[in-house]
Amino acid sequence: MWGWFTLIVLPIGIALLALNYQQEHRPNYLGYEPLDFAGYCISLAAKPLIKLFYAQPNLNNRTITLDGYGLRDTVTILRTEHGVPFIEAKYETDGWFAQGFMHATDRLWQMEMNRLVMQGNMSVMVGEKAITADHWARLLGTYELAQRDAAAMSAEDHAIGDAYTRGVNAVLDDIRGKGSFARLPLELLILGHTPQPWTVADSVGLARFYSFQLSRGWAYELFMRRFENEVRELAQELVPRHDARVPFVNEYGARPALFDQNGQPMSLPEYPQIAEWATLPFHSLIADLEAAAGGKAAPSPPPAAGKVDTAHLDGMNIGLGDGSNGYAVSGKHTASGKPMLSGDPHLAALRPGFWYPNAVKMGSQWTFVGASAMGIPGWFAGTNRHLAFTPTVSYMDSEDAFEISLGTGQHNGSYLYAGKYLPIRSKTVELNVKGRQEPQQLQLRYTHHGPLVSDALPELVNITQLDSATRAIALRSGSLLSPFSVSCMRDLATAKTWRELDKAMQELKVTQLTMAFATVDGDIGAITSGDLPKRSRPASLRDGSDPQDEWTGVVPHSQLPGQVVNPEKGYVVIANHFTAANATDVLGFGQLNGYRAAAIERRLKPLLGKVTVDDLRAIFTDVWTLGGHSWRKMANNLLAEGPSPCFPYVREDVLPKARELLAKWNEEMSSPAATVYTVWKAAATSRLLVSSGMSAESVAFFRGAFPNRLLIQANELFTHDKHTLLRLLDGESASGLVSKAGGRESVLCGALNESWAFLESQYGNDVAAWAWENVHAFPSTHAFYPLPLLRHIFSGPPQPGYGDEDTAAPAKASIKYEESSLKDEFGRPVDRASRFVGGVFTPSLRMAIDLGNISSSRWALPASVSGWIGNSFQDIGEAFQQGQLVQMPFEPSSFEPAETFTLGS
Repeated sequence: MWGWFTLIVLPIGIALLALNYQQEHRPNYLGYEPLDFAGYCISLAAKPLIKLFYAQPNLNNRTITLDGYGLRDTVTILRTEHGVPFIEAKYETDGWFAQGFMHATDRLWQMEMNRLVMQGNMSVMVGEKAITADHWARLLGTYELAQRDAAAMSAEDHAIGDAYTRGVNAVLDDIRGKGSFARLPLELLILGHTPQPWTVADSVGLARFYSFQLSRGWAYELFMRRFENEVRELAQELVPRHDARVPFVNEYGARPALFDQNGQPMSLPEYPQIAEWATLPFHSLIADLEAAAGGKAAPSPPPAAGKVDTAHLDGMNIGLGDGSNGYAVSGKHTASGKPMLSGDPHLAALRPGFWYPNAVKMGSQWTFVGASAMGIPGWFAGTNRHLAFTPTVSYMDSEDAFEISLGTGQHNGSYLYAGKYLPIRSKTVELNVKGRQEPQQLQLRYTHHGPLVSDALPELVNITQLDSATRAIALRSGSLLSPFSVSCMRDLATAKTWRELDKAMQELKVTQLTMAFATVDGDIGAITSGDLPKRSRPASLRDGSDPQDEWTGVVPHSQLPGQVVNPEKGYVVIANHFTAANATDVLGFGQLNGYRAAAIERRLKPLLGKVTVDDLRAIFTDVWTLGGHSWRKMANNLLAEGPSPCFPYVREDVLPKARELLAKWNEEMSSPAATVYTVWKAAATSRLLVSSGMSAESVAFFRGAFPNRLLIQANELFTHDKHTLLRLLDGESASGLVSKAGGRESVLCGALNESWAFLESQYGNDVAAWAWENVHAFPSTHAFYPLPLLRHIFSGPPQPGYGDEDTAAPAKASIKYEESSLKDEFGRPVDRASRFVGGVFTPSLRMAIDLGNISSSRWALPASVSGWIGNSFQDIGEAFQQGQLVQMPFEPSSFEPAETFTLGS
């Protein structure tokens, strides 16, 4: 019997598993190897067992008694069929408590991982691969600054932060005790790590760290200096420029444009502005903290005790990516007659996802339904029925990199400033590292500009091609210096008018966001948050020895051009793109190309006057690309029938195939033509710029890469390559760049031949196999993704790649075409044979709100609410992947609870 089983049944079973694996995990999938297949097979057995024996405890119809945690009254929590919690609290502090309780109940692994990343303590959990990231975080000083913030909080801020913290610690205490209603996440069990108690400083630190991850400006300055070094005057031709086909956020100019609903001008209310931080010596904050703590850094937690080999866990990405879409439509253009809002933030494709959907009803005072960031009380997207808002990163230039001249000889340990040598302030911290008996010593060095971040990332000096013995890079960031308010999260949630929203956004100084909003009273628009430093002069990389390059103050909120209320056209679209004409002297050059905004307007305009939630849902999945439109037009002219200028450069059999493929292309990122377009433009960019003297590594930087993508996903240039390339090829090159590369035909046709050969080598000669969904799929990665035997238990299967970075349904999952010394998302060297890998940013939340018919409002997320393997709720991610949305819970009567329980003292 066993012989027949071994000879027939077992091979058939393995073959069927292999077939399913191959279909689900396409050949381009990173990790397609025998060990990965073994992990896939293990996951098929492991997931049901985990769900059976290690599932989250069922809390239905339970009353959880929480004596000593400060609850004032009973709190009721109901879950929708997808696990979304609806919290009913009589008192506001109890509502914040319950939000913290639910965050920790569903996402403790994520909260703890993000906290350790922010504190610079990941090494205690995963070992030496995290030392660079920990050094980086310790240099930024986010946690030390957060401790200062927490100690100086107002009573209102502290009440919110303390209530939330008590809720988190109620879960942590139960895990450390009898485990009656909570269980240590499986990831932490595997790693042998138990979280320490939560503090208010942890929440503040995460808010600052998330804000820093979303801030922009300094990387652009480094790369522009490199370009200037390599190609001199040609670098100016690579500066991002606005494409005239793309609408500005503010089409009225480089000042706020505010109108009432009758078209009459309004002004922004002025609130007291705190500007001292802009000129504050950064090292004074670190020095004060040293003095307050007796010269000792915050202790590092003990190393984790788990036995799993964590040597490859260098992919601890907290999930913040580089884009978002948001737009508001006036009631005069909607079917309901009231404004509508579409929210579509784009973050890294991770499991669990960044956002946590939840609703909280604070007695009879207010109710908010929206998406939270883990570890922070409040919401960054959603609605209270009176007003709805959704965030996008504004890409304002809120940071600067400073070139520091280091003293040598008798001036060792100093840096040059204003003709004198000033002492570098430093301290040494000990970092406990899993797998090591002795702690790692880290030296943290600071100037008055900011931390010497090149100590953690020596690549930063290499980028600028400076001498590391005499030069260093310091970073100055508004997200680390500007004041933080917890109560601004409450003010966002309770705002009912655009003026109240504007006040809350002025309080949100550490985060550079542009919020699209709509109110039930009929107003729509966009409001900007975050303080923007004033500079005395523009620079690509600031001279740390010259006082003229210091920040001089803060740009008044009332002068930021990204503020628009009730524009005449009746809608506002924001997609991280150019805010207004002639605004780069205020905002910098970091804003994106705006092709996503153009794609949204293309779909939205024909619908005006009758827009519904279903229309917004359809736009979420649109994959038409303006960049592809331009490229197809150029390619069709180049490859037209008859004698082709490409004949000397392209294989004879390639021309008719390419001609037919591009001629039939509908300009959507969903076909083999989309793949050819993507690789072709990458190859053309490389040929053009390398011929000018630019290194292959610099070409990668121009296309958006960053040397360590675990710390920074992409630089500010990453969507501008297409417009710049086509602009130069169309003759807008004052330096003769194209002629130096052999002419337009040589660049384009040679690149076509090279890219066609590349695709054949990677995917075969059958062009149909080059379909976008085959080569552009990417996995939803868990932190355990680099471990093949655990990969499929925790990570999701590859998802079809949506569009590209320029489509309304975006996914920046790049092909690593050029050979360079860069690393991919998982720390591995990138080479020419690399295929499409990783999702730098993808849709992380889709939300369509109709303030005239609130019950029709819908949303979805790409991963389950809890992120827990064994949760018993429907996976909201399934609806997301099918392009569907589910109902938002505004009242308990609007859904049938899948779970109901209470918290009481």
